[in-house]
Amino acid sequence: VYLFAYGFPALKHLIKTREDLKLIGQDLVELGRVSGKSTEHLFREGLLALKDLIKTKEDLKKIGQDLAELGKAAGKNDWKLFQFGLSTLEETFTPKELKAYWPTLVILGKIRGENAAALFGNGLPAVKDLIKTIDDLKMIGEEIAQLPGSILKSEFPAFVKLLVEKNPDTALQELIRHL
Repeated sequence: VYLFAYGFPALKHLIKTREDLKLIGQDLVELGRVSGKSTEHLFREGLLALKDLIKTKEDLKKIGQDLAELGKAAGKNDWKLFQFGLSTLEETFTPKELKAYWPTLVILGKIRGENAAALFGNGLPAVKDLIKTIDDLKMIGEEIAQLPGSILKSEFPAFVKLLVEKNPDTALQELIRHL
C-alpha cells in the first residue's frame, strides 16, 4: 500500500518508461523489505522529504538504504524522524548543502538514534548559521549529538541564539567551549 500511495508519487520524476517503472518498483519493494517497521514513514515522509536528492536509480538505492538505517536507529521514534526531522533538514539547508552534508547527517542521525529527530528538528537548525563547511557540521554535530534530546528541544536554540547575538565571530568557539 505505502509503495503505491507514497513511494511511486515521490519518485515519479525518475519514471519515464515502463522499464523505469519496473526497476524503480523493484527497488521500492526491496527498500520496503529492508526498512522493516519504518516502512510506512519512510515511504510516506522520508522519500518525499529527500526527493530532490534522488536524481537517479543509484541515488534511490543509496539514500533509501540511508533512510532504512536511520529508521532502524531511531527505533520507536522513527515516525518523529521521518515526519519532523527530515522535513526540518530540508527547510534548514539549501538543496546543495543538503546533498553535500547528507553522508555526515546520516552518521550523526545514527549516533543520536532515538533522538535523531531532536537533532535534525531542533539542534541543527539552531546552529545553522555557524555551519559553513562540512568540517563545521562534523565538529558541531558530534558535540550536540551528545546532548540530551530534552535540551535540544528547549534551552539549546535560545542559548545558541544568545551566543550569536553576543558575538557572531566567536559564537562557534563559545558554543564548543560550553558543550
